[in-house]
Amino acid sequence: SILSVILAGFTYSFWIQAVRAEVYTLSSSFFLLLFFIGLKIHANADSKIPSKNLKLTFLFFFPLGLGLGNHYAILISTLPALAFLIIQSDFKKSLNPKVIIFSLLFLFLGLSIYLYLPLRSSLQPAFNWGNPANLKQFLSSVFAWESVQKIELGSGTDFWSKISGVAQLLTNQLGILAII
Repeated sequence: SILSVILAGFTYSFWIQAVRAEVYTLSSSFFLLLFFIGLKIHANADSKIPSKNLKLTFLFFFPLGLGLGNHYAILISTLPALAFLIIQSDFKKSLNPKVIIFSLLFLFLGLSIYLYLPLRSSLQPAFNWGNPANLKQFLSSVFAWESVQKIELGSGTDFWSKISGVAQLLTNQLGILAII
């Protein structure tokens, strides 16, 4: 864990994003909180008190919803962790309909911060990005369609050259040790 902190703490990307008014600092906080809760869930997997792990599972989904409200990239780091937790746990307990419903309820409770967009938009603010006054514009704002369309995966460019570019960016920004 100390090596992970040192590798993350001394990377260029971490420090350049830490001093900007951007979504990444808060996203890092949500990721670390989700990582901590995931470790607690994993550590309590063999616990004699199953309700404690169930509460931690529900607690995992609330900050996940809040994190998704901050930036959708939290899914890149959280979905593999969530899959790992489900694989490591008892499938019957994890895939219980009651657990799924309550987990989704906590996820939607975290995502409810998006309800602020149409409320604030109705007050005609000076800057109304995306103008989420109707359902189509609201969904466009929530899913950041403008940003997604800029990715242009189907624009004829070679998919592997984009993957290579991402790998080079990660290596340049994080360093080879952090990636390993």
